[in-house]
Amino acid sequence: YGAMIIALPMTDDGIPDTVTGRWDALQKIADMAAAYGYEPKDICVDGLLLAVCTSPTSGKVSLETISLANQAGYPTVCGLSNISFGMPERPLLNSTFLAMAIGKGLTTAIGNPSSEAIMKTIAAAEALNGQDADTLRYIMKVTAG
Repeated sequence: YGAMIIALPMTDDGIPDTVTGRWDALQKIADMAAAYGYEPKDICVDGLLLAVCTSPTSGKVSLETISLANQAGYPTVCGLSNISFGMPERPLLNSTFLAMAIGKGLTTAIGNPSSEAIMKTIAAAEALNGQDADTLRYIMKVTAG
């Protein structure tokens, strides 16, 4: 029906712990999807965030995966709360990762829309990326009481 697909760049052995492993898995998915007429713009790549408390390199590998996918023309997605699972001050980790991921080209985030930190981070990123030309959305978001 023309729906976008979400690609989880993993294998039967699990989630690769390197960008190269994830990229190789993505290429296999993309090759199979191409047989059905999908193009990179139709395949949303999941950054596959793991909890930073159990996988200290998770953030870095996911950011590099997002960046590489973005450069190749793939939209990207990640579930923000995965990075902070088991940690104190989860909203801080989630919003900080979100800002870093937006800088790497993240196009979609699964997050808590009632999180003030996340919503302010998005507004700030839009202002800094030129997506809020008059900065009105940013001003409204950070001054809302």
